[in-house]
Amino acid sequence: MSKPHIVKTVEDSNGNNWCVNYNGLFEPGHATGKRECCKAGVKYESVAVAVEYTHAYYHSPKTVYQDKVARPCFKCESGLTNGCPKQQFRTPEENAQREKESNDFCQSVNVAREAILKELRRRFVEGPTPDNVTAPADISRFHKPQTNYFCGAGVMDCPICKTGKLKYSRSSYNGHVHARCSTEKCVSWME
Repeated sequence: MSKPHIVKTVEDSNGNNWCVNYNGLFEPGHATGKRECCKAGVKYESVAVAVEYTHAYYHSPKTVYQDKVARPCFKCESGLTNGCPKQQFRTPEENAQREKESNDFCQSVNVAREAILKELRRRFVEGPTPDNVTAPADISRFHKPQTNYFCGAGVMDCPICKTGKLKYSRSSYNGHVHARCSTEKCVSWME
């Protein structure tokens, strides 16, 4: 008997072809580390089917052979299962909206990050202050070549919403920026 073969697309990897009720299989801090139910209250194990199939990702022709558990939570695996009464996938329009929101968020993060780097440079050039801004001694730890190695923490007006305060820090170890705006649903990220 030949095993079913699935080629996983970009949409299978970015969540566009996941059930809207899927909320992950693992729960940090939980005693077992595993999440038992989806957002709709369906127990994952009640709809999972043990099945042998092979799969390959869109970006790699390499086929992975393994015994696997198929779940109806993923459109690409759903045909190998008996389905789920609460299964619901996004429409193409909903996926397009989700993609737009993701792109808008990434653009906002880029704008805010650049503003933070400019603020750190400005504070460094102004000289020593109680909230000292430094340049790291070893810039080789930074992930990519940069022209601005100034590091520190502070609070500034948010360049995105223009009403909140953006609290930020930049690591002198690797240059990562962590920031959160005080305005709800504005930018917040960790690198």
